[in-house]
Amino acid sequence: MVRARHKNRSIGGYSLFEFIIVITVIGVLAAIGIKYYLQSQEEAQKALINASARSFASSVSSLRGHWLVNRTERGEIHSVDMEGVTVHLNEFGWAASAGESGSPSIHNQTPQECFFLWLGISQSSIDATIQGDENRGRATYHVSMPDSYICRYELAIKNNDTLFFDYNLRNGRVAVSTHFSL
Repeated sequence: MVRARHKNRSIGGYSLFEFIIVITVIGVLAAIGIKYYLQSQEEAQKALINASARSFASSVSSLRGHWLVNRTERGEIHSVDMEGVTVHLNEFGWAASAGESGSPSIHNQTPQECFFLWLGISQSSIDATIQGDENRGRATYHVSMPDSYICRYELAIKNNDTLFFDYNLRNGRVAVSTHFSL
């Protein structure tokens, strides 16, 4: 009779103790998996903003090189055709805006011009909101101007983390900032 009971137990399932142990192990593994997932998500976001900044900097440097080679003594080249897109250059020879309209002057740059510049030199569509847009955070990027000569391209993240790159219209410098809150 003891044998029959043992046989029924193996067919019927686990004891309460075994069930608690299995659930505990699954919980620990899930916690480790979530931590790994969140870390890899942060690394992917950093890689995305760094790749975007490098691509942007490369395009801006190429346009600046074109300006240096083709300008006159007074620096009178104000736009460059980049694969069918007109990119307007400012008085320092750095890309300022793109498309049919736009001002090449650094003194009246707008967040919209920063957006169209990025759109123009990337040669692809960019899901972004622009400074002043009430829908901030509903797109992948947010474009703003923290200073009159700085274009900021920020990866829209739902929490307090900030990942962005700044483009300086005076000297062409592209600086990346990646800050994750703890």
